Amino acid sequence: QTSKPVKWYSKVVNFFDLDLLTDRGYVVIWLGLSIAFTAEINFSLMTPIILGDRGFDIDQTAKIMSVIGISDIVFRFLSPFVGEKINISARYMYMSSIILLIVCRTGLTFTNTYLETIITCAGLGVAKGFRTVYMTLVIPNYVPLDKLASASGLQTVMNGILLMLFGPLLGKQIYNDFGGV
Repeated sequence: QTSKPVKWYSKVVNFFDLDLLTDRGYVVIWLGLSIAFTAEINFSLMTPIILGDRGFDIDQTAKIMSVIGISDIVFRFLSPFVGEKINISARYMYMSSIILLIVCRTGLTFTNTYLETIITCAGLGVAKGFRTVYMTLVIPNYVPLDKLASASGLQTVMNGILLMLFGPLLGKQIYNDFGGV
């Protein structure tokens, strides 16, 4: 008996575990993580511009950015201990950090003084620290171990696609807003 030949696209689907894309839960996580990642990169790149628009000079902007970075690094270290202590899943910790990021970014629009901005940006750094740690744990906690490499690879591909799509759009908008052609 001769077996039916396997189509080339079936080999691609099997090789890259693209059957993950039939799992709605994975697709929601996949797209959500990528959209959040893209938003984070774009916001991080725009933060100094936003602070400059708010009237802060370069020295103040550098100090504010340092506060974000320091609190981010400190809470990258502390967040696993906090998560373990309160016994919440990585998915909910990630979601909580995204909500805190939204609150802090929104709060940044309402700050008027240097001190208020420092405090808000410290909160932003805390949220970024938690987000960074738990973002990397969401997919491994959802997919089976044998599909983890493919799931992470698909995540990276989607991150790249969204960054290539939205980065230039945002850059063009900023360029136009600041007197470009």
